[in-house]
Amino acid sequence: MRRLNGERQAGERVLLLSDDDRRGELLRRLLFAAGLRVLPDAARASPALRSAPVTLVALDATAGAARARGLIGGLGRASGRPILVFAARGERAMVRTLLPAGPAAILEMPASPDQVRAGLRRLTQPALLL
Repeated sequence: MRRLNGERQAGERVLLLSDDDRRGELLRRLLFAAGLRVLPDAARASPALRSAPVTLVALDATAGAARARGLIGGLGRASGRPILVFAARGERAMVRTLLPAGPAAILEMPASPDQVRAGLRRLTQPALLL
């Protein structure tokens, strides 16, 4: 584990799903600034990286429902992992309906590295039972 802004952070291996190179690069930089390790695209990755365990999926849902649905359908080896979703402002409810069951945090863009870390904390803290 390493420290990031005084917080202990595990070496999360993030699979970024985006169908737009420009937005994908913006999200990759944002995730990196938040202290996360983003795996390269599967098509460009070495065989060792392609089979690396994924601990978190970051999903670009800023381009609307149809494109987000296609990306969610392509989760493959990462299905069942926590999902950190980047949505367009005002699209949180729509995105929530598209997500598979499981832990997810939705951040509206633009987001800061601090907001990414807060979303990650929401995904990793145990649920409170009342």
